[in-house]
Amino acid sequence: GHPAFNRRLSITRTAWLLASLPLAAFIFFLNRLPAISDGSALSLPVNWMPSLGMAASLYFDTLSALSLLRVPGFGTLVVCYTGSYFKGDSSAWRFLAYLFLFMTMMLGVLLAGDVITLFVFWEGTSITSFLLIAYQTKDEAARRGALKSLFITGGGGIALLIGAGLWMLHQERVRARG
Repeated sequence: GHPAFNRRLSITRTAWLLASLPLAAFIFFLNRLPAISDGSALSLPVNWMPSLGMAASLYFDTLSALSLLRVPGFGTLVVCYTGSYFKGDSSAWRFLAYLFLFMTMMLGVLLAGDVITLFVFWEGTSITSFLLIAYQTKDEAARRGALKSLFITGGGGIALLIGAGLWMLHQERVRARG
């Protein structure tokens, strides 16, 4: 087995321990529901290129709340199941790492408060879904499916970027007309 897993800490036990992380995220978002129940939103802006006036932001409102509860809620169950499913598989730690990265990227997509943040997390889901699908690196069908997934989601990200650029151009023209 993998050196990180010994007889006391099997992949099953590790997965059950790690499942506490998405469960904590579920509880965190559940506890934020009263703050947005009146239709307001929680926002966290981060100035990442202040000289260009560019900021990334996270945004939590009632529209995103349902999905934000589903990702860590189902994620908790999937992590627990993964521990049992991959019992005895010494590379299961890699799958769990990809799964946590994927959940993080999905939460980022759902919390994105601007187009740049959405694009970054969308592309993150593209890469992590590729890694999850291609987990069995020796399986030709898995590699082929992963490449198809990467092509489709990567193309979707490029379409998102083009659409955002066209929308910003349109907004600029509307402002110029006055």
